[in-house]
Amino acid sequence: IGVVCAFLAILKVLFHSKENEILMKVEYVGMCGSDIHGFEFGPFIPPKDPNQKIGLGHEVAGEVAGIGAKVTKFKVGDGVTIQAYSPLEMGLLSGTMPRDYKPVGAQIPKKWFQPDNMQAAMDMMDKWKPLCEKYDCTIANLALGWILAQGDFLNLLSGSTTVEQIKENVKSAELELDPKDVAYMRELAEEIDK
Repeated sequence: IGVVCAFLAILKVLFHSKENEILMKVEYVGMCGSDIHGFEFGPFIPPKDPNQKIGLGHEVAGEVAGIGAKVTKFKVGDGVTIQAYSPLEMGLLSGTMPRDYKPVGAQIPKKWFQPDNMQAAMDMMDKWKPLCEKYDCTIANLALGWILAQGDFLNLLSGSTTVEQIKENVKSAELELDPKDVAYMRELAEEIDK
């Protein structure tokens, strides 16, 4: 199945015109823990309209059934997937956390929020700064761009929580990283993940 980065899932938020959208025929849907919780106990955030139907499942696969006039990367019949994921490790790889950051909530038990690991990740991001200058991008853009550079077999959802973050993270899809830089970033990541 080809890839539609999960940026596809947020295109509707960014572009209100159907000419920038695709129509996806959903063939498969995966369920995660939050879907099961919502099914059993109701949605985390109830809809404003109590009669609104809520679809569960946010890991979907199918094919492009229609495209808007301005869509250039996809054609009818392309296999596509959308999958939720946290590629910025709950904000750690955004490059915005200070070195003395104290993890909160769901971050606390995570591997990369343990003190030594968090500092190692921050050291790695310091080594990314020349690449950020080279590509005129943020640490978050570079991290997302690196994930996208791994191949057409993956999906990506940035975990954005604001329209501004969505607009910023979409820039990652426009990065064309040199394969040597992709390899260098992998080397750095593998070095701290021993």
